[in-house]
Amino acid sequence: MLNASAMLFFMGLLLAGLLLEPVMEKLRIPRSAFLVVLGFAGSELATRGLGIDTGVRWDTFGVVIVHVFVPVLIFEAALRLDLRGLLRDGFAIFLLAAPLFVASVWLTGFALYQAIGHPTGFPWSVALLAAVILSGTDPHAVAHVLRHCGAPERVLTLIEGEGVFSDAVAVVLFMLLLASTMPGMGPINWGEFSADFVQTCFGGIAVGLLGGGIVRAILRTGAHPHVQAFATLACAYCTYLGAQDLLNVSGAMAVVAAGLVAGPGIAVGKESPGRFTTDLWEFIARITGSLIFLMAGVTITLDMFREQWLAMLIGIAAVLIVRAVLVFGVLGPLSRLPGAARIPARDQAVIVWSGARGTMTLALALSLPLELEGWYTVQSAAYGVALFALFVQAGTLPRLVRRAAAA
Repeated sequence: MLNASAMLFFMGLLLAGLLLEPVMEKLRIPRSAFLVVLGFAGSELATRGLGIDTGVRWDTFGVVIVHVFVPVLIFEAALRLDLRGLLRDGFAIFLLAAPLFVASVWLTGFALYQAIGHPTGFPWSVALLAAVILSGTDPHAVAHVLRHCGAPERVLTLIEGEGVFSDAVAVVLFMLLLASTMPGMGPINWGEFSADFVQTCFGGIAVGLLGGGIVRAILRTGAHPHVQAFATLACAYCTYLGAQDLLNVSGAMAVVAAGLVAGPGIAVGKESPGRFTTDLWEFIARITGSLIFLMAGVTITLDMFREQWLAMLIGIAAVLIVRAVLVFGVLGPLSRLPGAARIPARDQAVIVWSGARGTMTLALALSLPLELEGWYTVQSAAYGVALFALFVQAGTLPRLVRRAAAA
């Protein structure tokens, strides 16, 4: 785990970020982008300017990210999902989060493998792992922007639904591929890999349904708000750790299923007992996301841009082109099928540009072990894609939404 120096360092940065947030809002600077810059500046000042050891070590990130941050991010996103909108646009969300996500991984991986062109230092299996990290979208990165600029509610539902499920699928694929690409492992047996994927996903869903059902029953008893809030917190971690570490199935899928089942049990309204629970989860998710962006900023180096700028540009180009091809070329035409809710071209454009990469991309990139071949290239590409999303996509999205509304 992070030592005392690292904890103090990050708490100081987090406090500074929260205090300066009103200033950033007035300047219209995205909060996530500001936190990345703050983390980088704080690290440079502490280590190079003042000669202070921040206590940040690469080998501590994996445990913190995978076991502390990931359950919170996925569970909170599942709690916020609009189930009515999810059912209405279930076909489109399923396409984006399942078959099109898998297609995105293969196409992005192929593009990275061919463009980087280093089969020894960047083999096909590592290219696929990088594609998994780059393909999961993050609704947190753009949802606030979409709401603020008046994007259609349906587009919000599609983006948030895709983000929740694609993140869970990304975590499952990431875990399986990471275990298969470590030094000493032989070629991947795709038949066994597919069987493990299916078993892991459905096993996790079963655990999540059970855990979420128990918590939903607790929420409906009218227990004290603190009891309700703790029950949801325990649900997130118990289903994740129980599935992931005890039963060897997907903790991410377990958390998604638990959140979807437990969410409707939380009463809403300013005076309802569930208000404390919803406020608590908003706070936890905000702090968790902030810490991930700060960690990303702390681990960014100028050498990364000098040495890996081409990998960053390749990653950015690959994810944008692949997403545009899949949304315009597959999702759009399929939405015109009988019984499917049609997605206009203007909304397709917003969906393409809203497929930003953020917290989960950075979280998985930060958790890469140093023993992995090509880990620095993978992480650099992930940082480049996430930074492009934070500084370019999020910043230009309001203009695109306004143009789409006027079309």
